[in-house]
Amino acid sequence: MTAIAQMARSILDLAYPVKCPSCGKPLTDADGPHACRKCVSAIRPNPRPPESDPKQFSFSVAYSACMYDGPMKELIHAFKYRRKRILSKLFSTILSNFVAERAEISWDIDALTFVPMHPERRRDREFNQSELLARGLAEAFSMSASALLQKTMRTSSQNELTREDRLINLRGAFRMNPDAYPITGKRLLLIDDVMTTGATLDECSRVLAKAGAAEIRCLTLARGI
Repeated sequence: MTAIAQMARSILDLAYPVKCPSCGKPLTDADGPHACRKCVSAIRPNPRPPESDPKQFSFSVAYSACMYDGPMKELIHAFKYRRKRILSKLFSTILSNFVAERAEISWDIDALTFVPMHPERRRDREFNQSELLARGLAEAFSMSASALLQKTMRTSSQNELTREDRLINLRGAFRMNPDAYPITGKRLLLIDDVMTTGATLDECSRVLAKAGAAEIRCLTLARGI
């Protein structure tokens, strides 16, 4: 950043202080650039055990770091819908710390991948939040994150659908990326931002398993209630 740009940024910060995306309070130097300390400290760890039901899901296990409520819900909404891309750094740190405390998540994993977005939606948002989380996590553990999947259908929002309707909504929406390397026999860690019913992770895992993956573990930033 040039000196002139830095000066302009400083003037803007004085006139329009950067606010916490969750509570809206102006951020101080003690808060850091992402969110205020009060909101970050109020993020609830996920107390639930990992999801693991081979009769229901195509993945072997799904971990979630936090609960999707309170400040975390507000921060994720700001991240996705208000394009607060800087929050990816905070979220990647939360995920990295979560994985560091649970070696079984990343043990013997061959590659990280992420839930893709439809190209039109990605252009609208300007980034794929799940990809940013995956690449931040991969960097923390000196791994690589690969785009193994593509989303070929622009589906309806999953927010207001039942699990059965979510499965129908996503059926056939994903396929393997033609440019992806072979994954036969590979153990994969699939990253997304929020798990609610598990329908999105399940459909992505089904495609990966059909392509030959030996195991798919899932990791999300938050778990919906």
